[in-house]
Amino acid sequence: MSALLVASVPVQNVANVCLVLMAVALCIGLLRLLRGPTLADRVVALDAMVVVAAAMIALFAIVTDDPMLIRVTLVIALVGFMSTVALASFISARGRS
Repeated sequence: MSALLVASVPVQNVANVCLVLMAVALCIGLLRLLRGPTLADRVVALDAMVVVAAAMIALFAIVTDDPMLIRVTLVIALVGFMSTVALASFISARGRS
């Protein structure tokens, strides 16, 4: 079933605006990821991008009424969290030596 048939027109309009704003947030995060002066800045930018990407997928899952995408969102969020913890541990260990 098409996404246009699942949600009403006002919901579609709001969802489209939210998706565009989230895409802008992803672009800003990518800019910080590429230009960040420190490794910590890059880790925070990557974590923010993972959160925004998960939110975009969750919003799309709600609009299309596809429960499988919610599982994808959970996996992405868990992998993003674990990568942030691993990178924070790496930064912490590198600072000690």
